[in-house]
Amino acid sequence: MKHVWPKLLSWIGPVALALAVLFVALRGEPLQAAGATPVENPHGSFKQECELCHSSADWRTLRLSARFDHGRYGFPLEAAHASAACTSCHQTLDFTRAQTVCASCHTDPHRGEMGTECARCHGARSFTDRAPMIRAHEMTKFPLNGAHAVVECESCHRPAAQGQMQFVGTAIECRACHEADYRATRSPDHVAQGFPTDCRGCHSAQVWTTATFDHSRTAFPLTGAHVTQECASCHTGGNFAAADPACASCHTAQYQSATPDHGAAGFPASQCATCHNTTSFAGGTFNHGATRFALTGAHGATACLSCHADGVYHGKPTDCASCHELQYSSATPSHAGAGFSAAQCASCHGTVTWSGGRFDHAATSFALTGAHQATTCNSCHSDDVFNGKPAQCETCHALDYANATPNHPASGFPASLCTTCHNTVTFAGATFNHSNTSFALTGAHQAVGCNSCHSDGIFDGKPTACYSCHQADYSGAAVNHAAAGFQSSACTSCHNTTRWTGATFNHTTLTSFALTGAHVAAACNDCHSDNVFHTKPTACYSCHAADYAAATPNHPAAGFSTASCANCHNTTTFTGATFNHNTNTSFPLTGAHQAAACTSCHSDGVYNGKPTDCASCHMADYNAATPNHATSGFPASTCANCHNTTTFTGATFNHSTNTSFPLTGAHQTVTCNSCHSDGVYDGKPTACQSCHMSDYSGAPINHTAAGFAASACATCHTTTTWANAPYNHSATSFPLTGSHVSATCVSCHSNGVFNNHAMDCASCHMTDYDAAVPNHVTSGFAAASCANCHNTTTFTGATFDHNTNTRFALTGAHQAVSCNSCHGDGVYAGRSMACYSCHQADYTAAVPTHTATSFPTSACGSCHTTTAWAGATFNHATTSFPLTGAHVAATCNSCHSDGVYDGKPTACLSCHQTDWNTSVPNHAAAGFNAAQCTTCHNTTAWAGAKMLSHDTLRFKIYTGRHSTRWRDCTDCHKNPAVFSTVTCLGCHPHDSKTQTDSNHGGVSGYTYTPTSCFGCHHS
Repeated sequence: MKHVWPKLLSWIGPVALALAVLFVALRGEPLQAAGATPVENPHGSFKQECELCHSSADWRTLRLSARFDHGRYGFPLEAAHASAACTSCHQTLDFTRAQTVCASCHTDPHRGEMGTECARCHGARSFTDRAPMIRAHEMTKFPLNGAHAVVECESCHRPAAQGQMQFVGTAIECRACHEADYRATRSPDHVAQGFPTDCRGCHSAQVWTTATFDHSRTAFPLTGAHVTQECASCHTGGNFAAADPACASCHTAQYQSATPDHGAAGFPASQCATCHNTTSFAGGTFNHGATRFALTGAHGATACLSCHADGVYHGKPTDCASCHELQYSSATPSHAGAGFSAAQCASCHGTVTWSGGRFDHAATSFALTGAHQATTCNSCHSDDVFNGKPAQCETCHALDYANATPNHPASGFPASLCTTCHNTVTFAGATFNHSNTSFALTGAHQAVGCNSCHSDGIFDGKPTACYSCHQADYSGAAVNHAAAGFQSSACTSCHNTTRWTGATFNHTTLTSFALTGAHVAAACNDCHSDNVFHTKPTACYSCHAADYAAATPNHPAAGFSTASCANCHNTTTFTGATFNHNTNTSFPLTGAHQAAACTSCHSDGVYNGKPTDCASCHMADYNAATPNHATSGFPASTCANCHNTTTFTGATFNHSTNTSFPLTGAHQTVTCNSCHSDGVYDGKPTACQSCHMSDYSGAPINHTAAGFAASACATCHTTTTWANAPYNHSATSFPLTGSHVSATCVSCHSNGVFNNHAMDCASCHMTDYDAAVPNHVTSGFAAASCANCHNTTTFTGATFDHNTNTRFALTGAHQAVSCNSCHGDGVYAGRSMACYSCHQADYTAAVPTHTATSFPTSACGSCHTTTAWAGATFNHATTSFPLTGAHVAATCNSCHSDGVYDGKPTACLSCHQTDWNTSVPNHAAAGFNAAQCTTCHNTTAWAGAKMLSHDTLRFKIYTGRHSTRWRDCTDCHKNPAVFSTVTCLGCHPHDSKTQTDSNHGGVSGYTYTPTSCFGCHHS
């Protein structure tokens, strides 16, 4: 026992110190020695938990925890960066000194030309990833398309003299890269033919071979049969630049063998396109319309040889006679004898057919019309005179002129004016247009023969006055025209050319007395029986004196002026005269006055100066009226205030316009006597109580005791009805709402108090308050706060707004539970808001057992919600072990089947011991650290592990030349039991150590061992 304690003390001290150091480190506090001297942090200002990188098993073995988020420091680790060793970027232990610019780790091969923004072209997945480079190239003058997209950068950006790549100023012309291709091309020889160095004219970026050339960019676009020809067909001998575009350069043989002989015919070899096209050389066509002699009619179908049999094409005469001399010489009539010019065949002949020549007489000064059109040429030209033939009618029609009736020479008709009466349709049946004279024929004149007026053979200078022909009619007229003073020169005042008899005189336009009414139908003799037509008087009295004298009433006695007959009479009929009282007097007739006979008012025979006031006719009505108008003070001069002209009885008085008391409501239907039974109309009081004092005194509520002023009836009562008077409670400080609106006044004012009545709910509802369930008094509900739960719609069914009136807002299932569910004990004020206060039974019966697992009763909200107590969820992200991958879908019991929730180990091995024990290769035998599962495994799937940190911690296998040379760990780790031992010679055997030694001569530190290769060949 003496020997045990010293040994025990010898290791307890160091272990205790190590535990203290670990505890302090885990707390993130600076490590201090026993002397309280702070230990210097080798990582400078970097303050994080040590276990993010270090483990308690071995401080120097680094293992980066999955909980470490590099993105928090401004540089997320993505793609290749995620597998890079920390020391690749962090060259010192002070991590804050590491720079985030790419150039701090990646040597710039661009000579500084591209700036420091490497991400423009490079991605984190691989520094040589082409995708971003191609996208970046889109922003330059040379986007990468076709085969350019897959060539190595070095193909164009060749290293400069100092070994770095050249990017800025790199030539983009094809020749810069393809000079050798250009010079080496022999079919055709680009250099010899002087092809431009802008290769894009024929070549594309997709493929260099299979070049195409756009001939439309030259002066000779390919069309027709040219499109399908091989280049060599025209460019013989490799001639491209100086190829002649003239047709003859290729088609000389066709030109020389053509029919007709093109050379003899003088067809220029340089104008093949005049007749030929690129579709086919054979079947040439010539557009004669482009010459001075367009082919029309029968010429269009004539063969070329018909005119060009002599082989003459140029300078061929175009006049008709050059081909049609025979037709001209044998024509009838003889063209030469008739003086028809051989140069003017087209005057009569057309190209459709030579025979049947027609002459257009309209082209001469004598156009053929009427019967002339059907006349043969010989009828006028029998003497074979065509030119200079006279065009006057008498040249052909002298015989017709001499034999005409009437005798044209005797009548003085000039032989040169035949067309005045005759036309070309027919010589006979001549007509003369009298409208061309000063006497146009109208009416009956149109149908009379010329001889009726011209029987004396006089046509020129014939008088046009009516009297010259109608003297007998004038002298024999029924009314002696001469005695009546009718002028013989003014026959048209009454007569017209339609017929002489039945003359009419327009009294309206020719006199100052227009005929209207019965005057229109009166015979002239009715007024002019004295044969006086001129200066006849127009006054009514001149004809109607007898009617005036015999009229009723007696017109002279009544003082009716003889000059004013039209005031009552009209021309329709003298009897039944009417007088317009409205326009001719100051007393318009309205109502019953309109139907009254004149004698009703004018029985005394007085018409002028008749009084217009009502009393002058209605005094008897005024005196007999009820009420007594005189005693009531109604003036006889204001009858119109109540009476109208429609009827004197049933008078109405407009209280609204004539008094200061308009009638409304029930006042409108009451009789005047209801208010004016005392016969007082003027000065009648308008206050309600003057009529309704008995209503005021007999009201069910004693108005006097209630303090209702007799002068304020309108506050409650209206003119519609005195009973059921409503009161506008909104005008008080207590507006009526809900059930209060329909309550009777006495419901609240049964004590007769109306003014200063209490407005608090308890003043009326104290009985409801005392009888309420739950007991409002014991529950501490204030009688002054009824409105917190109750409203005016109904006192029962009260609701309480937990959200605004308490600190415990109701959400989820709490919204639907009854008050009694939580307040069954009658406690409302000071009620605990903790979940446990209501859900203790749920807590106790919960699975897993909340008590045994020490779940705090004050933190129910960590897992449970108010929506449902069951189906609780826990946010593992709030712990130091967030759930990711397959852990997210795992049930709680998968990890916590032992009932341990607090202090549960987070190391993988605590759950995956079985996986560790059964893994292939044997993890324990291979020396894998059981605390570093995440080096190869992740939470997505335990199987398919990969040591992604192999590149940074061991040997590059995911990047560099080894990245595609292995499929499984055992490819290099031949002995699964010993993973830490790897020999290069397993994959890279050498024939001879001597040869290998010789190859490495002068290499510092070289040794030939199975693993020494790593020293230099680590990539």
